[in-house]
Amino acid sequence: MSSNQQFTLITQNIDRFHQRAGSSNVLEIQGNAHRTQCSNLSCSLMPYSDSEPHDDALPICQMCGSTLRPDIVLFGEQLPVKESWLAKRSLRDCDLFIAIGTSGTVSPASSFVRSADYAGSRTIPINLEPMEPKTPDFKEEYLGYAEEIVPLLFGAI
Repeated sequence: MSSNQQFTLITQNIDRFHQRAGSSNVLEIQGNAHRTQCSNLSCSLMPYSDSEPHDDALPICQMCGSTLRPDIVLFGEQLPVKESWLAKRSLRDCDLFIAIGTSGTVSPASSFVRSADYAGSRTIPINLEPMEPKTPDFKEEYLGYAEEIVPLLFGAI
């Protein structure tokens, strides 16, 4: 990549997997299981790193007395505003969009390829099996193991 290009990794993983692998500029759109937040939406407690197992009792917020919970997005909840905005900005400016190991059917992440395609990006899914149903916004499809396909795609053999 030239110095004026940026790489953004948008992930639904909640386990810091990509950061532990050395990736930077990671947007965790589903949150992070290694952080804790207050369950009370009105509370001003900011999410914080938490390595406590909380095996014996539910953790309680010191600010408002509500139960604490992992800083992750559960089904039916909205994505974090900041991460959503940053993801949309990245998609607007992207010229290459690669989705790896996803069905591409779960919203709202499933709409990311549409945004990238609209911006004129080259759009590629990499999966072990073909996407069903096919998504017309993906213009190319590569089947196989990501650890084999990605280096070939970028010319590093």
